[in-house]
Amino acid sequence: LEQYSVGISRQHGRTLAVVARKVRPRPEACRVGTLVETAAAPEVEALARAAADALDYRGIAEVEILRTGDDGALFLIEVNARPWVQFGIGAASGRDLLAFQLEPALPTDPPQ
Repeated sequence: LEQYSVGISRQHGRTLAVVARKVRPRPEACRVGTLVETAAAPEVEALARAAADALDYRGIAEVEILRTGDDGALFLIEVNARPWVQFGIGAASGRDLLAFQLEPALPTDPPQ
């Protein structure tokens, strides 16, 4: 399974999203922790956006999604209605979720 964490900022029907993949050590490494890295996964982002749209969500949230390794099926796990834990990744990637809330005129698809 691959786990994705999608930070979203949504208001006035507009959404800014940052997709990150959670990378955990394999069991044989006997280690703990998670590395989070931005990822180009348009289908994951589309599912997160669809969930936010269906909920008519407003504000900042984290949408967690799993992708199976066998067939690539996507599963929505949860929508956390709070600032995204990996909040700094959005700003560092050029997709500042907080700035988007404060300045709704910002573009929804700036380069990452």
